[in-house]
Amino acid sequence: MRIKEVLRTSNLSWSPGQVHPLYIAAGTSAKQLDASFSTSSKLEIFEVDTSTKGWDMPVRGSLSVSSRFNVINWGSVEREMGLIAGGGDNGVISLWDPAKILSGEEDALECELPKHCGPVRSMDFNPAKKCLLASGASASEIHIVDINNPSVLMTPGPKAQPEDDVVALAWNKQVEHILASAHPNSARSIVWDLRKNEAIIQVTDASNRVRCSCIAWHPDVATQLLTCSDEDRYPVIQMWDLRFATAPTMVLEGHSRGIQTLAWCGSDGGMLLTSSRDDHMICWNPNNTAVPGGEKLVEFTAPSQWTFDMGWCERNPYLVASSAFSGKLSVFSLFGGNEEIPEQPERTRVSSDPFAPGPPPPSAPMNIPPMNQAPKWLMKPCGVSFGFGGKLISFDSTSNEITVMQVTTETELLERSEKLEQALQENTLLQFCSDKADATDDTNDKQIWSFLKSTFDGKPRQRYLELLGYKAEDVKDMVQNLSETVGELTLDSDTAIINKSDADSSSSEKDSDKESSETEDEVKTTKPLVIDTSTGVDGLICRAMLLGQFEVVVDLCLKAGRMADALAVAMAGGRELFQKTQQEYFRQATSPSAALLSCIISQRWSNLVETVDLSNWKEALAILLSYAKPTEFNALCDTLAGRLSGDPSYSLEATLCYICSGNVAELLECWQDANTEDSSSPLQLQELIEKVMCLQSTNSTNRPLDGDKVVANLLKYSQLLAEQGKLSNALTYISATPTEAAAEFKYKLHMAINDPSLPRPPVPYIRARLPSAASSVTPNSPAASTYTGYTNSTYNPAAYTPSSYAPSTAPSYAPSSTPSYAPSSYAPTASIVSGTSSYAPPAKIAYQPPAYKAPEPPAPTPAPAPQQPTFQPPPVSYPQAPTHSQPPTTYTPPAPGSFSGSSVSTFTPYMPGPGAEPSPPPAKPAARPKGAWNDPPMLKKKTVTNPPVASQKITTPVVGPVKTVDLDPNSPANYPGQQPGFQQPYNPNAYAAAPPEPAPAPAPVEKPPVPDHYLQMLNALESATNDCKNVSQNPTHRRKLEEVTVKLEALKDKLRYDSVSGAVVESLNQIAGALHVKDYNTALYYHSHIAQTANFSEVGSFLPGIKVLLQIGAQLHTVHHY
Repeated sequence: MRIKEVLRTSNLSWSPGQVHPLYIAAGTSAKQLDASFSTSSKLEIFEVDTSTKGWDMPVRGSLSVSSRFNVINWGSVEREMGLIAGGGDNGVISLWDPAKILSGEEDALECELPKHCGPVRSMDFNPAKKCLLASGASASEIHIVDINNPSVLMTPGPKAQPEDDVVALAWNKQVEHILASAHPNSARSIVWDLRKNEAIIQVTDASNRVRCSCIAWHPDVATQLLTCSDEDRYPVIQMWDLRFATAPTMVLEGHSRGIQTLAWCGSDGGMLLTSSRDDHMICWNPNNTAVPGGEKLVEFTAPSQWTFDMGWCERNPYLVASSAFSGKLSVFSLFGGNEEIPEQPERTRVSSDPFAPGPPPPSAPMNIPPMNQAPKWLMKPCGVSFGFGGKLISFDSTSNEITVMQVTTETELLERSEKLEQALQENTLLQFCSDKADATDDTNDKQIWSFLKSTFDGKPRQRYLELLGYKAEDVKDMVQNLSETVGELTLDSDTAIINKSDADSSSSEKDSDKESSETEDEVKTTKPLVIDTSTGVDGLICRAMLLGQFEVVVDLCLKAGRMADALAVAMAGGRELFQKTQQEYFRQATSPSAALLSCIISQRWSNLVETVDLSNWKEALAILLSYAKPTEFNALCDTLAGRLSGDPSYSLEATLCYICSGNVAELLECWQDANTEDSSSPLQLQELIEKVMCLQSTNSTNRPLDGDKVVANLLKYSQLLAEQGKLSNALTYISATPTEAAAEFKYKLHMAINDPSLPRPPVPYIRARLPSAASSVTPNSPAASTYTGYTNSTYNPAAYTPSSYAPSTAPSYAPSSTPSYAPSSYAPTASIVSGTSSYAPPAKIAYQPPAYKAPEPPAPTPAPAPQQPTFQPPPVSYPQAPTHSQPPTTYTPPAPGSFSGSSVSTFTPYMPGPGAEPSPPPAKPAARPKGAWNDPPMLKKKTVTNPPVASQKITTPVVGPVKTVDLDPNSPANYPGQQPGFQQPYNPNAYAAAPPEPAPAPAPVEKPPVPDHYLQMLNALESATNDCKNVSQNPTHRRKLEEVTVKLEALKDKLRYDSVSGAVVESLNQIAGALHVKDYNTALYYHSHIAQTANFSEVGSFLPGIKVLLQIGAQLHTVHHY
């Protein structure tokens, strides 16, 4: 892309890298005169401001000089702005101070160096010792001057013999005392060693006598030297390695005329720019020696004709400046961008001189193709990147090594994780929980760890009761103390606390019967029994008892307020009476113990946990621990904990209930809600995982580790461990989650550990099905019904061989049921490419007709055959039929499906609708679309009623019986005579039947509209077809595009009835989207995907047309860029 341009015929040099803004020093060239034949000379300094629009470069400083320049060089000589050195055609080298030129001072000339004997042709500043300036002139004269002491003149050694012009000089970029010079007339280049003060080697191509016009050292390799030839007969660039300088190590060939100048980018040794008299510029990669003739990074037309000076900008290597004999100094970039040609005002001739030069012609746009290689200065000098598993990878451009380190940031976390992992593996979680409870100072945390420790005890429910403050020994002692003060109260220790949850009423009845019997024995022994039969309450009770009326007795006792007597009598009256009496007792009782007793006896635990006051959560949990069945215990604890978790002040109590029930998910959520301040820290996460894993590992719960929060925290913890390099530990925790959770992370862990003993998880990524390599399909192949002739978007003509192609002109069906063909070497398959496809068969194909089977005699009363649709096949040369002695028969076309063979896909023709009656002769088949995919030809039966007329001339001798020749290629009469070993004798009565009247054409059926969701896709395909028609003037293209239109109509017909599968529609939408942005490669890729995956019968009617459209569009887009 051209950035700046001025009308100058000048030698140029960029400002050094330390100078800002960018400047170009331009001195009037001594190699050319302009149309005015002016001999004046100027030294100008242009400012290159890439941020401004337009091509003009403002002149920031100008100075008239005495002689014109052959070479100019702006060196960074230990000054802020450096020095400008100019070699003139008078042999004088002048030094100017650019700072003074920019400020407009007149004494900008610093000094003039000793004069050469001829014009100064080359000059170069030493890149290491910037004060050294080497210059070359005629007669092999080379001067080396120290700018700080210009009066002292040095030479690299004796003059080279024979004497010759020194057209180029170059200091070695790596070794400061090595200098190279180019001598074109003697076809050699000389390398000088200033320490030895002599030439150390001469480089010459003795076989070709190449004239060296330019010379340059490799920016990075000290022993590699490059020379180029300015001869039209051999315009090459030669790369020499001084370690074996007998022949060039590489020759760059690409220019058609002599090379005039070159510029090697100092920021990237892999970019060499050359320009020649063929007005072409080529950017090479001289480091790639594997490409014969050199690797071209980019080739383009030079901005001006015959560029003679060129250079890369040191400060901004994106910019290149060139100067040409056409009188233009241009600044351009090789790295893309859109060139904007500024509007040039119309110039009128001001001078009255008719011979005065007119305005220069406008510049043509400069089109530079994109480079296929990024410049070296865009590479990172160093870099660092984190990888999976806490790996840190770093590199440095100064070394070829890559450093891989393991980064660990959470030391305490890893120590605690190791302890937990060890406890899990050694099954020492009881000791682990005990240590955690002893180590913590937090009362709540100590209580949680104590409950977790109890889960590993043999009797966890009894341990839970003890932690809640209910011990059997304590209750016994308290009762004993109370009995001493109140009176005799004995309580068996076995009945102090009911520890068995499944105690039933039968055992209670037994115990009560036993006690009553013992009491009765006691009464017998102490005093006599007196039975009251009075009319009082006791008498009535006794009378009812004597009659066995226990219900009456109980009723009397309840009315008399004798509750104990009522319960005692009810026990003798049976279970039902006893339960009724109990209910009445609990209804009348007002003490708290009675309500608790009622709850325990009725075992309504769900009512208990739902109605108990939250302040009595400990007592409710103790009741559940003492009496609830194991099958109900977990759910009841979860209900109680749910009520407690609803109140933030009971979060600890809810946590303890969840520990008792073994509910890991709710425990985690409840604990996180109670510790919201520091829950995101790694140590808090470690604390949470320790509790979760201890509770999960207990033998009192079988609940899985599911739930969103559980999986999320385990995944977070596993990722944290993986970041610290503990991949195996991370896999242990993430494997405890469900299989489908964090599938991608699990897969990464398995791939990073790479342990064959571990079962590999399924791949969590969707595998894209890419097209396979192109393969030819033969009739005997089981995949013969699949159309595969290309891969991705590249046409492969070798994929279709004559063996895999069957001509589409052979008949495959007929309307009548008559003789059949037996397949020989020819068999039509469903993979035949139709005439509309771009994969055309070869021009000449050896056609092998099948053997003909003699037909059966015709029916006694044959009916006239209907007129068939005509098909115009391409001309095919058929072999001449040999003689045959079989009696004459009437030929009838073969029946549908007459081709037989196990590996041949039989074509089934379209038949009329269900309204047609199949009777001989059959009704006329429905019209078929012309040129459809793999359509077999339809035969036109032609009836001959008379012998050949006299007007037909016989120009060849008749051998054997005369045969009627039908010149119509569609006539079926031509086909049987073409079978090997068969002759069709002449029979004048064979075609005596008159042709029937053609059947009336069916009424046109109105087609339904295409659904709206398909219109955008169809519009894209039709728009692409119309664009191709408008651009292309090729008759072949236009004919194929007409066929594409027919195919698109077939696609519309299928879409009207939703006859296309969803996968095919999706790929068609992708094709339409790619066509919208003119991305034909992507469109061809999806077309290939459809062809290889879809059913042939589904896509065969329209897919070839889409491919033709894509191929034509790709060609036109490449050529016309429409």
